[in-house]
Amino acid sequence: MVGFRKQFRRFTIVVGCVVVSACVTWRAQPGISPAAAVFDSTKTYRVTLQNGDRRIADHPRISGDSLTWAEPAPEHSLAPPKRSGIPLSEIHLAEVQGTSVGRTLLAAYVAVGLLHGVINCYNVHLC
Repeated sequence: MVGFRKQFRRFTIVVGCVVVSACVTWRAQPGISPAAAVFDSTKTYRVTLQNGDRRIADHPRISGDSLTWAEPAPEHSLAPPKRSGIPLSEIHLAEVQGTSVGRTLLAAYVAVGLLHGVINCYNVHLC
């Protein structure tokens, strides 16, 4: 039983990582100039700058001619969130974070298949 628990724990970690990465997708805002983009302050954006750098902006707001957001403080820190910002003129591409239904369903299907394999392996004592 200990072997099964150890394998199940590994399985859970791997499947959790796969499902989380499969669910997230980035969609460019179509037909909108990044400088004139309307940012929904309830979403997360990946912003590509003119020089190629990428930044993740969680719950951004437009303040004058800049895109601003607060970066969370490190875990277990009493420091206030760090405020970040970039001029709208430096934004080359703005992508909004979303969920890919197809990839999520595929990841769930693979997870169920792997779980079935782990359970059968334990029942047949091949492991």
